[in-house]
Amino acid sequence: MEWTDRQREIIIKTASLIAQYGIQEFTIKNLSKRMELSEAAIYRHFDSKTDILSNVIDYLELVSDKYLFDGSNEQLPPLEKVKFFILSRFRLFNQHPDLAYIMFNGNIFQNDLDLACKMFKLMEKHRSYLENNLMKAKEDSKISINIDKDNLFLILIGPVRLLINQWILSKSAFDLEEKGAILLQKIEELIYNRSGDD
Repeated sequence: MEWTDRQREIIIKTASLIAQYGIQEFTIKNLSKRMELSEAAIYRHFDSKTDILSNVIDYLELVSDKYLFDGSNEQLPPLEKVKFFILSRFRLFNQHPDLAYIMFNGNIFQNDLDLACKMFKLMEKHRSYLENNLMKAKEDSKISINIDKDNLFLILIGPVRLLINQWILSKSAFDLEEKGAILLQKIEELIYNRSGDD
């Protein structure tokens, strides 16, 4: 997706507005005040409020994929790809806290089925990536616990989501990347099969 500089600015300001004041405060009027632009100027770049929100999700996916598919993780073993993915989330959200709020606040798009479905598809894309690599790691005997992929995914992502939510609620009171790396190391200690190292 290609955006003009002004469109990108509107997307980023929208994410910031929602993260600071909630979705109920996201109106074209409030956005125009925040950007010191007329409402008409905003409508020259996007057709509607819904169009802006849809592009916020597109932007989140673009930035997210930039971290995920940057080429440096292609040759990694499956379990290392999982770690790379999660560490990249921590890095992304540390640099863009507003995006963390949007991705981890399930109520934002609940009143718009199309937007909710679009956000769900993005989350499922990430889930599929993680589950596939977790299963490959299990097949390679790198994971010690005998558990199905759905519950293995929950064991991994549950604590990660909790840490990110604590970080959001604390208004970024701690270094997410640093604490996240420690958490991931502890999870790895629980599931990693040391006897699989030959």
